[in-house]
Amino acid sequence: MLALYAGAGPAAPPAGPVTVRTGQAALFDRYDVVATPYAVVVDRADRVAAAGPVGSRAALRDLLGTAGAGLVGGAR
Repeated sequence: MLALYAGAGPAAPPAGPVTVRTGQAALFDRYDVVATPYAVVVDRADRVAAAGPVGSRAALRDLLGTAGAGLVGGAR
């Protein structure tokens, strides 16, 4: 999983298998992200498989589950 921040990221790294990348404002523009937290699931062909605001872990799991059916090998 990849966590992107438009500017500076968190002071402490998140728990779990999460890679943090800061300074990604161009990607926020590319995917029309207007509020955070927001998730974009991109498939292997670089197409958006699912996107939406995710205010909780359950919302993120739901989004990944929705997108998972359309991804090769399931959600990644």
